[in-house]
Amino acid sequence: MKVYKSLERDPRILGVSLSDARLLIGLFGILIGIVAVVQLLFNTSGVWYLGPFLILIGLYVVLRYGARQNQPNYLISWISFHLLQPKIIDGYEMDIRPKKEKS
Repeated sequence: MKVYKSLERDPRILGVSLSDARLLIGLFGILIGIVAVVQLLFNTSGVWYLGPFLILIGLYVVLRYGARQNQPNYLISWISFHLLQPKIIDGYEMDIRPKKEKS
């Protein structure tokens, strides 16, 4: 049976997986919002808006490099490992004793 490689690959936008592209767009929006609030509170120049663009371009280059190295969803994996997973596995939460049978 012939299997098409395009069906097996995850969807990509500009060479970056779809989930990583969504995170990039969300991060860009958050950074633009932070710059807008800082500019509202303090008298700063419009050059500050260049920061989110440079961060976006830098992350895009890193993610494209990761996609060429066949690393699956690098950004999601990094967020999951560093922010969501506990650093120490606590064995006290599990009850491994056998249950007593009711007589």
